[in-house]
Amino acid sequence: MMNKLSEMGTVLYTLADSLSENAAEATGTLDRSGYAINGIARFISVLLIFVFVLGITYLTTRFVGRTGQSRARSANIEVIEAVRNAEGKMLQLVRVGGKYIIIAVGKESQTFICEVDENMLDLSAREEALAPAFSDILNRFKKSNDTGTGDKSGGQG
Repeated sequence: MMNKLSEMGTVLYTLADSLSENAAEATGTLDRSGYAINGIARFISVLLIFVFVLGITYLTTRFVGRTGQSRARSANIEVIEAVRNAEGKMLQLVRVGGKYIIIAVGKESQTFICEVDENMLDLSAREEALAPAFSDILNRFKKSNDTGTGDKSGGQG
């Protein structure tokens, strides 16, 4: 991997060097100030190449993230709870359509255990276990700061 990075750096440096030489030849600067222009042109070209690579990376990441989200969402299948019972093994309560089933999930297999009646489940606990919204956390933080803005000396006079 380090070899590929060094090759990439060499290619970028060669590209920047050729771009800066072309810029120096186009301006006709061959005196001492030409070296400064050459360095500035090299820096700007490397910076532009870096921004281009960064943009391509960003767009690729967004595309891959969106395709993963579309596959992960399902209107008919949802994992309600999961409990690890051994290394690499867990029990999952899964809602499939309107039915609730329990499956055992291992590293290489999934096994149907049983179907569970919805009346036997306590689904209210699941709603409480969901992470609170960021706005709720922010409001609690604001309230705690509002109540704590009184005497900041800590009661020392």
